[in-house]
Amino acid sequence: MKLIIIILIIIFSIAVHEFGHAFKAKKYNIKVININIGIGPKLFSLWWKKFPGTPIIIRLLPFGGWISHEGNVRAHNESFRNEISISGAGITFNLLLAMFCCVLLIIFNKPITTNMIILLLIIIVGGFLLIRFETFFHMYLTPVIGLIVLFFLIRFYIIDISSSEDGFGSEIKSITGNIKSIQDILIFTLVINLILGLFNMIVLMPLDGGRIISAWLKKKNIPHNAYVKYSSIIFLIIIIYDWFFS
Repeated sequence: MKLIIIILIIIFSIAVHEFGHAFKAKKYNIKVININIGIGPKLFSLWWKKFPGTPIIIRLLPFGGWISHEGNVRAHNESFRNEISISGAGITFNLLLAMFCCVLLIIFNKPITTNMIILLLIIIVGGFLLIRFETFFHMYLTPVIGLIVLFFLIRFYIIDISSSEDGFGSEIKSITGNIKSIQDILIFTLVINLILGLFNMIVLMPLDGGRIISAWLKKKNIPHNAYVKYSSIIFLIIIIYDWFFS
């Protein structure tokens, strides 16, 4: 039962991310062809009236996802800002869900102290600012945060992974091993969405941070094919290294 809950939370969080992209594309009148939740062979399709004619494809492995839409964003509206907004929308949705879980955890906690009220207000204001200045956030701050996350990923996770059995993976295991209540579910959902949001900020293709950098290069008329190619290779190397040596 615990494993089922964990898988459902991961699938739900990935769906939130992909629907973030889909809703933003729809806002700019770009038709979404399909929404893919997971990777690997297709299991089944779902339909939602919010996206008529767009199948929501559930795939075998809950380790990612993507949306397909018609043409290029620039071809529809010639807007660099809209391209950035669509690329970063999945991150926004994950961060907002993490904030929402944090708010619920504070509300459920008894008694509510002054410090918790202050934290609650900070989270609410932070969420409002993220929504209000979303495009600015992804245009300027997401690449910076993505570089920092990539540095810490390489320095403190990949490089040190062979010298210690402890680390990030063990922390996740400790969280999943203690899912016994609604609060535990909220904590796990918060952590997963925070991870998805930060991980997708990494400035490597095909992650959202990489797509934002690619949009910047196109805007500056800088050839970006090499960046797309080599950043994708670096990302693949990181995934393979993690898969076989972690």
